Amino acid sequence: MAGGSRSVRLFLLVLAVAASVVASTHFVVTPDDAVLANYLEKAYSYYTGKGLAPLPPCSGDKYLVYVNASAQYPGATYFGNGCVLKQVFRPGYTERLVFHEVAHMFFARFHNIFDYFWIDEATPEAMASVATKVYYFPSMYFSDGLYEKNPFSLGEDRVYDWYKYSAPVAWYLERAQQWGDVLTALSTGQGAAKMYVGFLLALAGGVELGGVVYKPRYRQVEVGPGAAYDYPDVDGYSAVYYNISAPPGGFLRIEISGGGAGSVVSNVALGRDVSLANGTLLVALVNNSSNTARLRVAFYYSVLKARLVDGVYYSGNVTVRIY
Repeated sequence: MAGGSRSVRLFLLVLAVAASVVASTHFVVTPDDAVLANYLEKAYSYYTGKGLAPLPPCSGDKYLVYVNASAQYPGATYFGNGCVLKQVFRPGYTERLVFHEVAHMFFARFHNIFDYFWIDEATPEAMASVATKVYYFPSMYFSDGLYEKNPFSLGEDRVYDWYKYSAPVAWYLERAQQWGDVLTALSTGQGAAKMYVGFLLALAGGVELGGVVYKPRYRQVEVGPGAAYDYPDVDGYSAVYYNISAPPGGFLRIEISGGGAGSVVSNVALGRDVSLANGTLLVALVNNSSNTARLRVAFYYSVLKARLVDGVYYSGNVTVRIY
């Protein structure tokens, strides 16, 4: 009889432990949290649907997830040697946060997690933003004018800003059916810099993200016959933008000089005449280096441009064709 009583107590203890844990297809959540388990599985399914694969669990065949009100961070993912140790969430998590943490498991396939720089938080946040359609941090990138700042200069004391740089990553992800190539391109500092410069160039005309069109702050330049000048300091891997207005039908030539001018790229041809058919031009000057460029920007405007194409001499007469 005594032995039977101990068996009943043991059985009840096993039931209590089982009730405090929920196991889904890929995750084991402790204590039991069906909402969190659902978010985790939704994120897992979404990212695999984009052609991605996560790092495996460090033990067993399911990922260990804990809810802990005393956790250091609202959400965190912990890695072992090429595997996922665990994820920890505080109560009050959001779907976007869960998608962000699951994204870490997938991005770690492409990027060395110990090479920690802005892309390590920008990419998972971008993945979560596109997946959930909640663009919380990407919108801050534009409102804070972070295209004027060098993301590579931001240390771990500025991690909060790393999340905001999810905007350019999300812009690329929205335009890709499968995400593997984008994440591969972002996986190194050199690759991330190249992708970021491409985004800064595109931003000159405005970019669409989450159904919203964002534009940078433009320096307004009005030009007429003659020249106008500006002297911007352009941080490494950042941009300055111009909205240039002039009488329609003329031609504009932009020339840059000064320290770092050789590293500047643009969405328009520099040092060449550009037609201003409608009298306006949106221009990006992007610093494609880590050093600050101290520029002299000259805007030369002319009303008429003619070029002798060819000519014919016949019976004492000369006929020329001018373009």
